[in-house]
Amino acid sequence: MLPSNLSQRNQPLGTVVLEAPFHFIISRTIPCTNPDSPEQCSHLPLSLLLGDEFFDKGTGKLFAQPSITYYLRGIAKFTINDTGAKGSQETFLPVTVAPYTEELPPTETDDFPMEFKERETKVLRPSLLGNPLGAMKVSPQEPSALAYDTRSTHSHTTALLRLEFESASPSSNNVPKSLQGLSFTVFPLVRVKTFYSVKSFPRLPSQSLLDSLRLRDGIIKLETQHVRDASWGYRLNPESQATATQASLAGLSGSIEGFLDGGNTRKLMTGEPGGEWISNWAIPIEVNGRLLPTF
Repeated sequence: MLPSNLSQRNQPLGTVVLEAPFHFIISRTIPCTNPDSPEQCSHLPLSLLLGDEFFDKGTGKLFAQPSITYYLRGIAKFTINDTGAKGSQETFLPVTVAPYTEELPPTETDDFPMEFKERETKVLRPSLLGNPLGAMKVSPQEPSALAYDTRSTHSHTTALLRLEFESASPSSNNVPKSLQGLSFTVFPLVRVKTFYSVKSFPRLPSQSLLDSLRLRDGIIKLETQHVRDASWGYRLNPESQATATQASLAGLSGSIEGFLDGGNTRKLMTGEPGGEWISNWAIPIEVNGRLLPTF
């Protein structure tokens, strides 16, 4: 008779498969014989694998890369009733120990000089030697964190990208047509930085602390995005907005805003107030596999 906690799965003739489900709990801390050890030294380290040995050409020293791996070991012992013979089978399966963390507030990029670029501006020209059409500014917004649960091996979020175009000749009627003729290719990347040290971090790690820390820097390439027929909206600058408001109060007619969508253009008020064209995009980010944990 089979034990009550075993179940038999239907298999082809001549094959017997027995299953015994069980649950186990991994402690947050490890046993420590020294009662004076700091609390952070008793926490169970998270799973971490950073590769092979590293040779520092500057010092000529060889360093071992961090590697923390956990395995679940299972041993099944059995007895054959007919003969009384005993045997056992043993197997190993990896177990990932990951942290449970709350989503952090937006990053204070000023605390990380030279590590982030929040905007980039380029002058657009119809050709290499052509007159400039205007300046295009690109600025991303920090996306929500990638969320994982105990069963997921991938995660996704959305990055918001903002384009702002200021024409070199605001009164030109060719600006909407020029913008509608543009096509864009976005190459999304996820940059993964892992700081590690044999000492506690004095503060949130950054590249400015590399004298005392080690850094592993990697890039994950995501799916290329192609954007055509982007929708554009027109925003007045503060000075023009004030002028337009005064004109409206004086009883003058005319539109103070316009938009361009799918080739349809609405003409702005006479005199073309100063402002810029804006386009907002949502770029999907999907990462296969788990990123290294933050701790």
